[in-house]
Amino acid sequence: MNKKIFFLLCALMMFGCAANGSSIKLRQEYINAHLEISSKIKHAILEGKVIKGMTKADVLLVWGKPSRISSEISGEGWFYDQPFYSFFPKKSVSFTSEGIVYDFSVIWGG
Repeated sequence: MNKKIFFLLCALMMFGCAANGSSIKLRQEYINAHLEISSKIKHAILEGKVIKGMTKADVLLVWGKPSRISSEISGEGWFYDQPFYSFFPKKSVSFTSEGIVYDFSVIWGG
């Protein structure tokens, strides 16, 4: 394997681990401050996953700020676009008019 590629992969892995460590702490603090969250949603938040029934605040915590937002007949859609050939998936989430997740997708690849 090319040395440059090897070092790039190592740097990406280290950055991912460091970012994941800090986000886990933030997620735990959020859960501690929001006792009304169901155990199913708490578990998803800790795992960094989006599931149906989450609020916009829950999704912001897990996936961050979307790259674009669109209005939909039933509510709002958030899109997380990635550059072509990205290491990260394209994601989208649809909210009801009350701001609750009713659909989402995660697509790997270009």
